[in-house]
Amino acid sequence: MPVELEPWPELEGLGDKTSSFRLTLSKDDDRRALVHPALWALVGLSSLDLSAVGLRRLDAEHPSTEEGMDDDCIEVPAAPPGLRQLKSLRDLALADNVLGPVLQPDGVLHGLSSLRSLDLQGNALASLPAALVSLTALNSLNIGRNQLQELPWISFSLLPELRLLVAPYNALAGAAVPPGVAMPPALKEL
Repeated sequence: MPVELEPWPELEGLGDKTSSFRLTLSKDDDRRALVHPALWALVGLSSLDLSAVGLRRLDAEHPSTEEGMDDDCIEVPAAPPGLRQLKSLRDLALADNVLGPVLQPDGVLHGLSSLRSLDLQGNALASLPAALVSLTALNSLNIGRNQLQELPWISFSLLPELRLLVAPYNALAGAAVPPGVAMPPALKEL
């Protein structure tokens, strides 16, 4: 269910030709748990930094409750606008928010085929999203300081451009590529 969000004054005056946006909040500013939908209109963005702003979800909706729904009446909503609107996005920094244990909404990263750099460090993530495999241009991934217990090497092996994988300070049982799983073809540094 959509909620009424306070406008982000930082977005005022920005348009679809804006190529870079970094939200910086002072320690006295209110944290931003949800992304304001006006951000999705900035379709020219190639760089987006929403680090350390308090995000809990990468959309503008609170999770819906299923109370009062009949078991045989399941509504499947259309995918809401979101990050997938930003088709030119090449660099995305989401470090030091509260996005874990699972990145929400599901599939939020799907379709970002131009994305080259993704920073998810410090988000208490227990798993990485399955949509990671759709990021075929990704060459740098920072997933440090999360709660990952294993790395999804099969997913990583499907990322042909992945050169740098940063994963320190997780609860990894081992970072070795399991037998029978291909190493990401371009990976140069782990």
